[in-house]
Amino acid sequence: MENVLSDQHTKLHNSKVKIDETVQELITIYTPLADAKKLQMELKCNTPNPFCLDEEKFKLLASNLISNALKFSPEGNAVSIDAEILGGTPRLLHLSVADNGIGIPEHFLPKLFEKSKAHQRQGTLGEMSSGIGLPIVKKLVELHDGTIKVDTREGVGTTFHVMLPEQINEAS
Repeated sequence: MENVLSDQHTKLHNSKVKIDETVQELITIYTPLADAKKLQMELKCNTPNPFCLDEEKFKLLASNLISNALKFSPEGNAVSIDAEILGGTPRLLHLSVADNGIGIPEHFLPKLFEKSKAHQRQGTLGEMSSGIGLPIVKKLVELHDGTIKVDTREGVGTTFHVMLPEQINEAS
C-alpha cells in the first residue's frame, strides 16, 4: 500500500463506475470484521447513475476509511457509510464514513494526513495501525481533485467527508 504514495501511482484510470455496487462490494468484504466486533454496518447510497472516476483508487480510499472506522469502534456500535451523487458541473460524489468510536485526539489533527509513526494507534481490540492509511486516502482524494474533511470528538466518534468531482476524461 505504501507505494501508492509514490509518484508512479499518480495516473488515474477513469471509467464509469456503479458506486452503489462498488460500496456494497466493500461492505461484503468488511462484514466478517464487523461481525467479529458486533458492529452494525449501515449503508445509504443515493447513486443511481454511473459516476466517472478511477474505480480501483476509489475502492482503496473507501476501504481505508471503512477499515479505520471498524478498527476504532468499540463492540456493539455502528459504522455508517453514505454515498450520494450531487448535481452540478461537474457532478460530485460525496462519500462519508462515520463511526461512534474512540475519536481522534485533537493534537493528531494538524498532521492527520501525514505519514508518521506518531499516528500509529491500536484499535479497540488491540488491532495495529500502520499510520499510512489516511495519507494514502488524502493522496487518492487529491489525485481526483477532491477534498477530504474530518469531524471528530474524542470518545464520541469520527466522520470523514470526501468530495470527488466527476472525472471528465474517461479512459478508453
